[in-house]
Amino acid sequence: MHAPLGYNVQLNMDLYICMGGTLLLFFFMYSFGKYKLDRIEGVFYLLGFLGYLIFILFRQ
Repeated sequence: MHAPLGYNVQLNMDLYICMGGTLLLFFFMYSFGKYKLDRIEGVFYLLGFLGYLIFILFRQ
């Protein structure tokens, strides 16, 4: 028969971070009618990525 797949609830935080980053990307892309990322926004995303990596390393 069918059985539900197992799900690790620790992944919820990762999903929230992914959704937040996506929404932030849409905000940056469509704000002020420029339709591109500026250098400072790219630096912001790079710092966010590095912070996320540190979060993952210390979470375990």
